[in-house]
Amino acid sequence: MSEQHFVSIASQDAVARRVRELSRRDDSTKARIAHILKRLWDPKREIRIGPEAAVFDDLQARFPNFTPVIDYWRNVALVSRKLDAPFLPQPVLLGGMPGLGKTVFSSASAKAMQLHFAELSMVTVTAAFVMSGGSMQWSEGSPGFIARTLSESDVANPMLLIDEVDKAMHGNYNPMGPLYPLLERHSAKRFRDEALELELDASHIIWVATANEVNNIPDPILSRMRYFEIRKPTPTEMKAIVRNIYHMIRTTEDIGRLLAEDIPEETVKALAHMLPREARKHLQEACLRAFGKERSTVLPEDIVAENIPPESRIGFL
Repeated sequence: MSEQHFVSIASQDAVARRVRELSRRDDSTKARIAHILKRLWDPKREIRIGPEAAVFDDLQARFPNFTPVIDYWRNVALVSRKLDAPFLPQPVLLGGMPGLGKTVFSSASAKAMQLHFAELSMVTVTAAFVMSGGSMQWSEGSPGFIARTLSESDVANPMLLIDEVDKAMHGNYNPMGPLYPLLERHSAKRFRDEALELELDASHIIWVATANEVNNIPDPILSRMRYFEIRKPTPTEMKAIVRNIYHMIRTTEDIGRLLAEDIPEETVKALAHMLPREARKHLQEACLRAFGKERSTVLPEDIVAENIPPESRIGFL
């Protein structure tokens, strides 16, 4: 692999200086930061070029209602491969009602593209230090989400999901603050973690954010992202999504080893009126019921869905 496919996410000299400084600190301080510095001792990271077209064909078959963002990534990847240049799409924001599978899609996309993936839910974030680190002068100070992710990733362009960005709490400790410079490549090149006291090159991060209520997101954040409104899947599309959910259960969950290779068409139809999140929940439960009846095949009778809220049903058009 050529040198143009590697970048340094930190200055090796700066990391070495920080390690020397840390050697004079107490053990408690070292414990909070040493593991990150150890990973940054060699700051060189591979920077991936765009995936092959087949990757996006597969994603589109599995997540048909995400076609617009998949097509955008496909085109960026095509240019990347043509120029033998890094795969660096603009930050994207996936909007739409709850239950459409935006979080699952993001994780599956990173896996398909063979990119390191990390997720931060803004529902639980109350202050900027969660993302950008807290000063080591405080007893609880430690590196933040960005520094941890970049240090752990084997690539310089990992995919980072900011989930439910519209739920971020705004106030004196606005957790959205670090996003403003991070979503601009020129300023992200000099991202500074408060605990590390180092500049990191975060300009290659592939950003994905999700939201249910886009109107709750500050305009400066919206202006830095490409917005895609994710629609409800049609019943026909839901059949493909249900089969994908079943495949994911078989390949990622323990019970999957006990299940038949295929899911019957009648079982797929029984789930096709739901939204993806509800279909996943009920299919997981149905798999357990089938096993409890000493079957490897999931049948329609295994699906118990009387309590599904009316708004989560798609209906046949």
